[in-house]
Amino acid sequence: MKSAMDYIDDRIEEKLLHLHTSYLGTAVGINPDGTFDVQPLTLTKAIGGKSKQQAVVKNVYCLDDVAINVRTGDVVVCLVCERDISEAVLGNSTLPSVGHHQMKDSIIIGTIGSLGAVHDSALIADNKAEQEEGGSDPETPIPVVGGMTAKQKKCVEWAMSQVGKAGFNSYRNGYCNSTNWCARFVSSAYAFATGTYPGGDAKDFPHSHPINLNNTSDIPIGACIVSKGYPVGGKYYGHVALYVGKGYVVEAGGAKIRYSPLAQSIGRKCGFYGWGMPVNLN
Repeated sequence: MKSAMDYIDDRIEEKLLHLHTSYLGTAVGINPDGTFDVQPLTLTKAIGGKSKQQAVVKNVYCLDDVAINVRTGDVVVCLVCERDISEAVLGNSTLPSVGHHQMKDSIIIGTIGSLGAVHDSALIADNKAEQEEGGSDPETPIPVVGGMTAKQKKCVEWAMSQVGKAGFNSYRNGYCNSTNWCARFVSSAYAFATGTYPGGDAKDFPHSHPINLNNTSDIPIGACIVSKGYPVGGKYYGHVALYVGKGYVVEAGGAKIRYSPLAQSIGRKCGFYGWGMPVNLN
């Protein structure tokens, strides 16, 4: 029979194992909404029982500038928040459950031994082309992808030439700022390459193919990447970006036109719908 002191020791150990302020884990999955599934490296223990592995923590949020570096299999550093994370991301101050911080309210703040950002010179090269005044940053890399068709090349080159600008000259509508015209931007890229202008709201673009951030090899160059977007005047019009190969997109929708990894794109932050091909780029 256990003594009272043994019982107290077990209680203390249990409480300590359940008091989480931070922990290490392994990223075991990337979700379409940009969150991660994490297997904690800490253990759990019931009173009188044996220590055992924690359950996988689902849908863990990640700092934007860290997300690009996280791959499945990486060891990640997770910080446990002092409020309900689902409310915190909306800016609401909600207290955690009574007793201890819950691991489900954690966020990824860093990696250990991460693969890091893509720097493979076979995939990305410097853009040596001249930049028009007020245009894109000459440091912006252009994806180098073998086997592109002439139409794919024109589509990607036009989109890349707009990176860093606060707006663009659309195919049909004259000058548009970057902030609200993601669909006009992608439609213009197709039109300048093919003469076909899809038009419509972002959510009207085809998006029947699911997006797997762990494997983007099935997404063709020039595909449109469609997501939920953010509400404008209480209505969701969606968001669309242009896939330019090797896991990168070019997108309007923020203060400037951006060249971003899918894992760090606007679409990932607000939730992907899928990808599609609204025009023939063969």
